[in-house]
Amino acid sequence: MTETMEQLEFKIPRTWERREVEIDKIVVEEELQASVVAPTYKSVSHLGMLFQEVVLVSQENLYRIVAGRRRVHAAKQAGLNTVPALVLQS
Repeated sequence: MTETMEQLEFKIPRTWERREVEIDKIVVEEELQASVVAPTYKSVSHLGMLFQEVVLVSQENLYRIVAGRRRVHAAKQAGLNTVPALVLQS
């Protein structure tokens, strides 16, 4: 099976760091239906962010979601300004 460049991109070792990322700086490529986000919203609004997002630096001061799309949507709905993230850099 031949892998696409997108699939190969994530196999390349990267440097990373943990930090708080402004939620407005995370590029959300598609909107999710409210019914998909609702259970996550309840958890985030009651307990906060329990897991870190994984984001990739896509442009200066902007990030692309690698893992945690529902949590980012839920955090926006809950009114959070930042989320904890593992920031991957090439």
